Amino acid sequence: MLRFILYTLLFWVIFSLFTSFFKKKNGNVVSEENLLEDEMIPCANCGAFFPFKTAVTFNFFSKEKKFCSKECMESFNNSGG
Repeated sequence: MLRFILYTLLFWVIFSLFTSFFKKKNGNVVSEENLLEDEMIPCANCGAFFPFKTAVTFNFFSKEKKFCSKECMESFNNSGG
């Protein structure tokens, strides 16, 4: 009986350490999926704030720019940045 209790306790300790290790690893990951749906970001052309999920993306000299609309992106592109 004592052996069963010790094995159970050992299993619980190992399981707790294992799960806490992976929670810390995954909790620090920052990605676009982790951002809030209603996070407001500024348009690269006009400066207006708009929801992140509705952004129009354009790569400008290997830098990703986000715009509030296709018209703003085209205006930015036509003006040369």
